[in-house]
Amino acid sequence: MKRQRRSRRIPNAACAIPRLARRYAQAIRQDLTDQVRLIALYGSRARGDAHAGSDYDFLVVLSSPTQKERETVTAAGAKLLAETDQLCTALVYSPEQWERVQQSPLGWNILREGVEL
Repeated sequence: MKRQRRSRRIPNAACAIPRLARRYAQAIRQDLTDQVRLIALYGSRARGDAHAGSDYDFLVVLSSPTQKERETVTAAGAKLLAETDQLCTALVYSPEQWERVQQSPLGWNILREGVEL
């Protein structure tokens, strides 16, 4: 049976969003203001079951990501790693790529547990 395509949205949760996640999103928005369509935290940090060594997993959707913009996202994570010793990893997609990923187990998990920043 073919799944019906529905518009899906990552919730903007009322849970406590880690300060580092907010800093990361702010840095990306500052550098890529016109490109950012969505930034979300997912994984153990979004679920609230992280331990001290857990990394921060982010979804970053940019309107049309270039290599330079992908490097900007990576640099934001590297800067926070240097400052805080916390690893930030990001999946960077265009809106079209994100639409396709939403049909996969990874996308389902992000939609279920992700927190829009």
